[in-house]
Amino acid sequence: MEQDKKLSLTHSDIQPTDMTRLCRRLVQCPGLLKLDFSHGSLKDDAIENLLNILPKMTSLQLLNMSHVQMSTDGVLLLVRSLIDCQRVRAVELRPQGEAFIKFVNMKAEQATCRLTQYTLSSGDVEKLSGILEQCPHLSDLDLSSNLLRDEGVKSFVDSLPRLRIASSVNLNDNRLTQMGALYLVNTVMTCEKVAAVEVSLGTEERSVIRFEQDSDCGKTLSLRECHFGADHLQRLAEILTRCAAQLVKLRIRNNGLSVQVIEDLVKQLRCGHVQRYISIEEPWITAEAAVNLLSCCLNLNPNIHTIG
Repeated sequence: MEQDKKLSLTHSDIQPTDMTRLCRRLVQCPGLLKLDFSHGSLKDDAIENLLNILPKMTSLQLLNMSHVQMSTDGVLLLVRSLIDCQRVRAVELRPQGEAFIKFVNMKAEQATCRLTQYTLSSGDVEKLSGILEQCPHLSDLDLSSNLLRDEGVKSFVDSLPRLRIASSVNLNDNRLTQMGALYLVNTVMTCEKVAAVEVSLGTEERSVIRFEQDSDCGKTLSLRECHFGADHLQRLAEILTRCAAQLVKLRIRNNGLSVQVIEDLVKQLRCGHVQRYISIEEPWITAEAAVNLLSCCLNLNPNIHTIG
């Protein structure tokens, strides 16, 4: 096979035994840059056989898995390429649409993983987390639109302290309730590396966890359109109390909170001498109400630096 060659095996149902034979031949093709299995079907054993030779395919730059029919276990096997092949710099998988694994020429210093639009159970999330725990150079993880719901998100955040993610985790659009939002908020307290948590349960559901670049900058919590009930607010207050020494920014926007609830939350942040920035937006806050709220908050918590 000539240098800089692409091999296309699209719209194919490759059996495990056929994949084994194919893999033996592929190892003998040092000039292969692109391998395309798009619009095909692959069983778990076939995927495992393929992964076994990826480290030996030293010139491969792109493995195209777009629109490939495979099981959830097969998808997780592909994620394992992050730890089995040091040249992998990006794994991006979805059941319908563009999906691929990208490689660099040498060992990848950082890698990204994007797994979206699947239906992942709590058990699937546990398996995924177990794989990612073994990846020391993951920079960004995207698990958006996987129907994780509260249970799946809880399973993920329970494993978060064991994961080595440098930049961010995206959990957008996973059908969370207020309880799921609190699971995310709790990571500010349970995971030392977490620098910021942003949660919105509005029309555009948004859930993002960011990790520290500078440990001296403190932590940020942003909540929008969460509309917590009484039990949720009590739990939120407990979390704020326990992370008060680290929390420097609190943004709460259109959460349906009353004056009393806002005052109660501000009280929880009186610990220590941390200078804080607090941003509050609610439809009922007029100019007069804002002045009264500002005065009350400063009386309750003299460590507040800015209220916006």
